[in-house]
Amino acid sequence: MSFRKLVFSLLLLALLGGALAFKRHTEAFDTLSLDEVTTQEINNLDYDPATGVFRVTGPDPYIYLDLPKHSIPLLELRLDFKGPAQPGGWYIYPCPAHLAQPIINQDWVVTAVPEARGNDHSLIWTLESSQLARIDFPDELNVPLTLEQVVLSTEYASSRSSVYVAMIAVGAVAVLLLLIGGLGPRLHHPIAQGLLMLLLVALKTWIASSMGQSFLMQMAHDDRLFMMQGQSIHEGQWLGPFNELTMAKGPVFPMFLALSAASGLSLQFNVALFHALACLLLVAAFSPWIKHAGWRIALFALLLFDPQSLSAEILGRLLRGMVQPALTLFTLAGFIGMVCRWNRPIWHLIPWGLFAGLAAAAFSYSREEGIWLLPSIVLLAGGAMVARWKGSSEKRWLIALIVIAPLLTYTTSRATLRAVNKAHYGMAIGVDGGETSFADAHGALLRVTNPLPLAGAPSTAPARALIYEQSPTFAKLADVFENRMMPKWRNAGWEWYETHERSGEEIRNGWFAWALREAASIEGYYETPTKADAFWKQVANEINSAVDDGRLEGGSAKSGFFPTWHDSYLAPTIKGWFRAIDLMVRSTDFLPHSIASQGKAEEIAEMAELYHVEATIEISADSWDVQVRHFIARILGWLGWPLTLLALGCTGWLAKMSRTSPEARLRLSVLLSLWGGATALALIVSLVEATSFPAIIGAYLAPAVPLIISCWVLAPAWAWQFNPSAKQNALLES
Repeated sequence: MSFRKLVFSLLLLALLGGALAFKRHTEAFDTLSLDEVTTQEINNLDYDPATGVFRVTGPDPYIYLDLPKHSIPLLELRLDFKGPAQPGGWYIYPCPAHLAQPIINQDWVVTAVPEARGNDHSLIWTLESSQLARIDFPDELNVPLTLEQVVLSTEYASSRSSVYVAMIAVGAVAVLLLLIGGLGPRLHHPIAQGLLMLLLVALKTWIASSMGQSFLMQMAHDDRLFMMQGQSIHEGQWLGPFNELTMAKGPVFPMFLALSAASGLSLQFNVALFHALACLLLVAAFSPWIKHAGWRIALFALLLFDPQSLSAEILGRLLRGMVQPALTLFTLAGFIGMVCRWNRPIWHLIPWGLFAGLAAAAFSYSREEGIWLLPSIVLLAGGAMVARWKGSSEKRWLIALIVIAPLLTYTTSRATLRAVNKAHYGMAIGVDGGETSFADAHGALLRVTNPLPLAGAPSTAPARALIYEQSPTFAKLADVFENRMMPKWRNAGWEWYETHERSGEEIRNGWFAWALREAASIEGYYETPTKADAFWKQVANEINSAVDDGRLEGGSAKSGFFPTWHDSYLAPTIKGWFRAIDLMVRSTDFLPHSIASQGKAEEIAEMAELYHVEATIEISADSWDVQVRHFIARILGWLGWPLTLLALGCTGWLAKMSRTSPEARLRLSVLLSLWGGATALALIVSLVEATSFPAIIGAYLAPAVPLIISCWVLAPAWAWQFNPSAKQNALLES
């Protein structure tokens, strides 16, 4: 960029920033006229909006003032009335703005301070960042009062204000232009790029590490399971004593927790650093195809500051979402590293392939529904192999190493984990849901035709009664399941769906498998994994034989947990898919601060000490780091759809260019693998929500967000690169 263009751009940004600053000033000190004052609820008060006259009509008179969004958090409320001040108690019930839902608390009541204005008066309440203003009038007020205006004062610097966030964004663009203009060609030097990326990593880890950690000790199948298994590994006891939960979920996240505990560094710092390394490796994988330093830094920065990686949904709870986005990036980096180096000596590709398999194994044992990434992996590995096959004359068995290398480390890693489990528990499995007979037994239960089907429930009492008659082994669980598990689990999850007369009648999908495991454990079948596997194998055999022999009515044999399809699932799945895509693009469920920990104080303190973090005991007012995280999420949320639509358009352009250019065709395959992965996870998650439990949340969708963010940069960069204009190509390579 020339000096003249730089100065002109900075002047325009200065004018825009000044206009936004002035607008924010008017918001921060807002005066509402009578026609702008609106209310949410009024009790025993007559209010005439045209004249502003209030009259008390009964006991406990109050009014909820409708606060404009730009005035939250409210610091001061001023009501200007005509006439002299009236005696009695004038109160406001505020509510801290950082709380998710407004509540009324007697301890927070604030009394008005009257102020004379000649013959008139004002009532002033000084508040502490409130999202609520319930104004209580004196019960004994027996004269009408006429309101003239309402004056609202809020913080000037607030991430809740769209105007202020836009002002910050303009300032950030100005700083970016200054950096580009000042550093210019120096950015092309590897050391300069490295230093800038290191600075960005330091900033990210600083912002991330200041978030408090939520310890939800009552979440026995999620947070508590992971933190306890991490503690057990840290103490050298692997996953701990065997029970029905020991191998219900993959051990990769507990292993990460154990390593983090051993490092002596805070868990959130390690999560942020792990994510940063994944971002860096992905950029390195793309480096042969991204020559320009600007594109590289843009890709790295956007991936690094992915809003989901700063959300308390990911960073604030001890869930697998902490490491899943990074594991996704590591896996893709390995395969992309091979694709981008397809025309180099085969030995340049092998290390990337070996790493890809290792990362894919870790990814597969971090969540059970990792199948969504498989089409992307196949497309990437296939693209590299086909390109090599067509463009190289080397021996074909060497080309096969592109597929053999990742398969080698993938199978070896998974086999190693199974061997560790065999050494500790006597059975070579990784996760019992996909590698034991439990999935077969669950599938057999789903196979049986349900006499009284209920959408959302995999099995109902009439179906189980028929199964008990034909499966003596399963009947051993009947008493515990029907009399203890049903009361415990049948109400879970129904509150999130449209209620009807049968809501809560049966256990929903998503909880049914946990109830089965628990019932079998109570009856003593989870003493060892071998005993549990033999039990479920017998259950599966008996049910399947009964269906095959015609003693039970049912469909074809099946294994797994996907429920029987109901037509009522179709519309929610389609709608859910669009919601999931929108969430990934705009981070619509971003949570800037962690939620309060729940459980015994001594257990929370023990876990906080183990993982070197500060436990969130109660939600506090928004601090600087909360504001910064909120800024980042809102800015990228605004840019989400424009950048996504631009990237889709550039992908279409590249598809056109790929008709005549093999290089463009390879890049197109990479983009399709990224778009495809994101849409696949959105589909899986929307299916889960339609059939089982609410799943369209950042914790489940975060692993695919980096795929969309990557397309924001890669699609325009490659469309620019393959633009026929030689001038643009020369500029790209400069």
